[in-house]
Amino acid sequence: MNIKLIIVFLIFAITFVSCDDNSEQKGDGYFRQGKYEQAIAAYDEYLKLQPSHVKSIYNRGRSYEELGDKEKARKDYERVLEIDPDNPNANLSIG
Repeated sequence: MNIKLIIVFLIFAITFVSCDDNSEQKGDGYFRQGKYEQAIAAYDEYLKLQPSHVKSIYNRGRSYEELGDKEKARKDYERVLEIDPDNPNANLSIG
């Protein structure tokens, strides 16, 4: 395999990982503070980068639930179960 190609790939991979912001952590912090709308915005931002991140989808659902939007919460829980059918938190939240 071409060594230049490997180097380019490694640089790309390192750059991609390092570009990941801390929106998920911000969302968790907002959730703990009861700032559910800000939490949802932070999770939305993070999910643009990691659209299948189960924890962020679930926590966004919890934020929706805290705001009384049961329909959006349920959609997030169902999305979690599409990715991880055995997820106990999503199964309990839907039940």
